[in-house]
Amino acid sequence: MSESLKNKKFSNILIIKPSSLGDVVRCLPILAALRHHYPQARISWLVRPDCAGILAHIPELDEIIEFDRKKYGKIGISISVLRDFIGFICHLHRRKFDLILDLQGLFRSGFLAFAAGAPVRVGFASARELAPLFYTHRIQIPQTRVHVVISNWHFMDYLGLGQLENRYTLPVDPAAAQSAQLILQQNGLNPGRPYIVMLIGGSDRRKRWPAKSFAELAQSLQMKYDMQPVLLGAGSEELAIAAQIIDLSKVKVVNLISRTNLQQLIAIVKKARLVVGNDSGPLHVAAAAEVPVIGLYGPTDPAVVGPYGQLDNVIQAGGSHPGNVRYSLAPKHRMENITVQQVLDKVSKNLMKIAEKE
Repeated sequence: MSESLKNKKFSNILIIKPSSLGDVVRCLPILAALRHHYPQARISWLVRPDCAGILAHIPELDEIIEFDRKKYGKIGISISVLRDFIGFICHLHRRKFDLILDLQGLFRSGFLAFAAGAPVRVGFASARELAPLFYTHRIQIPQTRVHVVISNWHFMDYLGLGQLENRYTLPVDPAAAQSAQLILQQNGLNPGRPYIVMLIGGSDRRKRWPAKSFAELAQSLQMKYDMQPVLLGAGSEELAIAAQIIDLSKVKVVNLISRTNLQQLIAIVKKARLVVGNDSGPLHVAAAAEVPVIGLYGPTDPAVVGPYGQLDNVIQAGGSHPGNVRYSLAPKHRMENITVQQVLDKVSKNLMKIAEKE
């Protein structure tokens, strides 16, 4: 830890973690720890608009500051955008933050931390794109193969808060829960019927299990366990994949792709019997919501980016990654190497555990 920060009191804290959805979720333990140690502090979070919804209704957070990266990316070609960006920077500076944690670790986030003018700006010494130049305090961490949630916790160690519990806080908004239930009913899911959420997307096509496999899984879930498959996610690519799954499947599949906001997604996930999905933002939402998660992994390393707290539920195509390889293009790590039977075996084990607890 830094002895200079160990006993220092902070009253106005800014977390910079604009994206992506999964990365924002994996930083939630940081927020919980800060709130526990600084109960009277004002804590703000700078985040991209498309990820802001996941932070709504979290009691530990006082304010969400939206940073529109797409808009401000045009400052070189638009005078009005440049003017708005300068106004945004001035707004941050006027806030007089006394502690900024840059959990993004890129030039843009480091610059925002510097421009905000906080006397204490903390980030990883190994951050990319010259971001460490903007920090007053740089955290040195060993370059080992550890989960990103553990890596992020070095921020708390540095502040002398490492002894606190590394935990998630992801409550459900009551209004979102009510509207989510209505969405399920409107799409043919009777109240009380158990369902399993399938997360079919992923930022990289190499991270996606084939539509044909998801279709076979949907059939087996319904025929063997009488579980209704529910598709969750967003975007045109996932809509196309969902159409393939529905076309290939011989059973009813509830398709909610692009039909929920993030709060409704949380609500639907929390009520699911199980969640099965690719390495994606919603998968980490499910893990944070403490729902049983079966993660399907191929090129990405679950030891580093798997569903935190449920790594024993991961199915890894081709086995572990060698050394510190975080993204593998080896043929054995292709997603199509995961069989439907492997997933069904995991489903069976999880359903047995759930039944034992009931």
